[in-house]
Amino acid sequence: MDHGTTREGRLHLDVVAGNASGFAFDVSDRLVIARSSEGPGRLADDPELSRHHAQITCDATGDYAITDLSSSNGTFVNGVRLEGSVRLSPGDSIEVGGTTLVVREVVRAPAAPPAAVDERAPTIVAGVLEAPPRPSDLPEAESAAEPTQPTAEGPRFELRVSIGAQQGDVEIVLQGGEPLHLRLEDGRWSIADGSS
Repeated sequence: MDHGTTREGRLHLDVVAGNASGFAFDVSDRLVIARSSEGPGRLADDPELSRHHAQITCDATGDYAITDLSSSNGTFVNGVRLEGSVRLSPGDSIEVGGTTLVVREVVRAPAAPPAAVDERAPTIVAGVLEAPPRPSDLPEAESAAEPTQPTAEGPRFELRVSIGAQQGDVEIVLQGGEPLHLRLEDGRWSIADGSS
């Protein structure tokens, strides 16, 4: 039985002692072990469970961990009472109330693929930037004065970015200057020579 949202990873548990002895189930994302829980987390109505006893969760890396939820009788992993969270591995023994569970298998979900580049937008014009006039462009009297704020008549700069989604490359051009080519290889961007 799978408990939680659909996920490719799972933690397989066998109940080896207690009311639910002989029962086996899988945890995908989260399982709350408690008297108040629905489904397998009730452990066949184990009377020694607290109302909120423990929980097993899967983190973003695919690891499963168990945490005690301030239960009366405690939660034990391999005979040691939990103080915080403990990562679970195959062969670990979990004691909650009068029940003992054994971790038989941990199947990690594959990592999420990197976000795809939108192929519908091959070129992006980032905008036009206004720059203040250079001192050499000002009359002599003004160049000796304090720097002035940029004006609408100042030089304009255009930044153009082209993305080649299929090839994993980007070209950046500032004001018609030499293009800068970036290439995505093995998940990292690097500067390319631009000849390819």
